[in-house]
Amino acid sequence: MLESISKLMLLLCAFCLFGCEQNQQPEDKGESVRPTNDIQDYLEETYAGQFDWKLQDGIRRVSSDAVEAETPYYEHLQSIDINLYPYRGDHLIYYTFDLNPTCKKDGKEYTYFISIIRNEKDTEFIGAYMGMRNAEGGGSPIQSVENFFKEMKCENDVK
Repeated sequence: MLESISKLMLLLCAFCLFGCEQNQQPEDKGESVRPTNDIQDYLEETYAGQFDWKLQDGIRRVSSDAVEAETPYYEHLQSIDINLYPYRGDHLIYYTFDLNPTCKKDGKEYTYFISIIRNEKDTEFIGAYMGMRNAEGGGSPIQSVENFFKEMKCENDVK
């Protein structure tokens, strides 16, 4: 009888471990991607002439954390008109592309990126934001090269 209970406990522990492993959060896939037609079309339709950057190859990754309200990241995206509220609990997909041209400022060259957020099933665009590589702080709303460079006080002569 004691041997049967021990076997049952062992089976329950193995089942629990296997079941818990299946419920882990998705891993960051970080696969290389090229800007696809649907991404280019989304940017053109959503931002029209405001988006005049050239996209480089990028990375597609699945967020390791589900969307939660009341986090600084969530609140920052809300402040730049990206509403994640309907996607609470989802693991969103981010397409991040470096942008050309680069910004020259104080004798240094800075690279900018765009992150395009899609829903968990990769079927719906949620929003996009821009940022500077290797810099602190959150993203900025999408804007033209000229306006962004003015805001960042770049030395480039963008016409």
